[in-house]
Amino acid sequence: ESDEEESGEESGDQKLDRAILTLKNRISKMVSKIEVQIDDVESKIGDKLHLLDKDGDGIMSLEEIADAMELVLKRNFSHEEAMAVATLIDENQDGIATLEEFLKWIETNKIIQLLKEGEDGDLDRLLA
Repeated sequence: ESDEEESGEESGDQKLDRAILTLKNRISKMVSKIEVQIDDVESKIGDKLHLLDKDGDGIMSLEEIADAMELVLKRNFSHEEAMAVATLIDENQDGIATLEEFLKWIETNKIIQLLKEGEDGDLDRLLA
């Protein structure tokens, strides 16, 4: 009778292996979808950042970033505050901000989130 059970039904190990394979496939599909979404968001951010490039030279000067911050963000920035943030974005301190520097800054800093939430006190402490 045990021979019939083994030949007619999957063993516990086989069921577990099949479940693991199914789970791996689902996770792989989810990761692929997330990667596509991330690429799409990065592309959209890049497209928007090119709008900040006023002189069309393909780079964002610290002045262009500061000007955009003063115009676009919900909090009223002084030019000095906007330049301070723009300087933070310019990681290698070459006077321009590349898309890569801007994206890295967005990912690693809380200022944008603080602005969305209106936490000016926290933002003031971060800028000080």
